[in-house]
Amino acid sequence: GYYFGQNDTAIYIPYLKSLTDGFLYPNDILITTWKSVYFANLWNILSILINVFPIEPLLLFLHVIFRFLFFLVLYFLALEIFRDKKLAIFAIVLWFIPKPSLGFDIFYNEFTQSSIAYPFLLLSVLLFIKNKNLLSGFILGIAFHIHPPMSGFMFISILLYLLYKRQLFQAIQFSIVALLIAFPIINSTFILTQNKSGYDSLWIELTRIRSFGHSFPFSWSKEIWIAFFLFTVSAVVSIKLIYSGITEQMRKVLFLLIPLGFALIFGVVFSELLPTSKVIIAVPFHISSIFAVFASFPVIFAIFKLIEGGTLFPPSSRG
Repeated sequence: GYYFGQNDTAIYIPYLKSLTDGFLYPNDILITTWKSVYFANLWNILSILINVFPIEPLLLFLHVIFRFLFFLVLYFLALEIFRDKKLAIFAIVLWFIPKPSLGFDIFYNEFTQSSIAYPFLLLSVLLFIKNKNLLSGFILGIAFHIHPPMSGFMFISILLYLLYKRQLFQAIQFSIVALLIAFPIINSTFILTQNKSGYDSLWIELTRIRSFGHSFPFSWSKEIWIAFFLFTVSAVVSIKLIYSGITEQMRKVLFLLIPLGFALIFGVVFSELLPTSKVIIAVPFHISSIFAVFASFPVIFAIFKLIEGGTLFPPSSRG
């Protein structure tokens, strides 16, 4: 079922109210640490909307709409990757089985900042694999205003692919459009994070208390790590089995797993072993949900082909 007033929404609600009334929660540590980590123009938009609509039905409406958009974009992304309508539908069906992720569950039964960003991020990737880099950059630029950290990791991943393929002109086009659209939030984020005194060891410890479930991996249970490890291994095995026969579209998506995977490793090192405020601010583990989406494609493809009783290679990719 849907939850309201628990977990993250227990923080969203007072934070949004503090944006509409600056006299609320003065010097409140919870609100202060939230403002120093989860800055995005999404909150400014929501703070306006809650003056027009009751907050509980508004967040429920947004939760339902963006959950639907997630599955809709995921279907078209799967269709573009697999070039098979039955396989795309199979992918959607399997996605109702929760996938392991680190620090954030893509199927939280409540309104979350990340759930609003997912459809934009996946749509940007869909346009990217269709070689519509200007549109991809435009959509990703919008996503920056919803969830800057996840959008930043996705921007770097797509840019690295274009540079790896030596598509310099496309990389410049993509970067200019995305950064121009995102410039206001990037600029304000840069200004906020220059206040080094506000991100000291005390800030790290307060953030650890408030956000241990999202940002500090050593606090997570071994079951979470085992599930994510086994899922990743299954993806690697599936890729090895099918790689020689997959579409170019899937190759693009699988490339994105490399920088996203390094972002997760980077997050472990600089959130726990060498705690660094700017890395903690970037909440790198939120991107693990998108990592799980991309890693699931080879697994889904292999399962479908084995169930179907055919080969592990799509007909469209054979010589």
